[in-house]
Amino acid sequence: MKLRELFTDGWNSFWHVFLGILSIRFLAIVPIFVIYQLIHFYDKNLFVDIAEFFIGFFGINIVVFLLNSCKIKHSLADKSS
Repeated sequence: MKLRELFTDGWNSFWHVFLGILSIRFLAIVPIFVIYQLIHFYDKNLFVDIAEFFIGFFGINIVVFLLNSCKIKHSLADKSS
């Protein structure tokens, strides 16, 4: 069973990363995405799809952390949460 490489599935890979990035504003996307992926548990690319999502999720969180550390104003994340 050969897994595909990261970011080689065209628009599908784009949407995984995009939803990961979008989840900084809408945290409910995280469990919905993971549960949706787990419904197809026997898909050979399950872990690649989840990895693409979390690359987007952690990538945007690192960007927000760096912007906050440098005291650069932004509207990526809601400061009230």
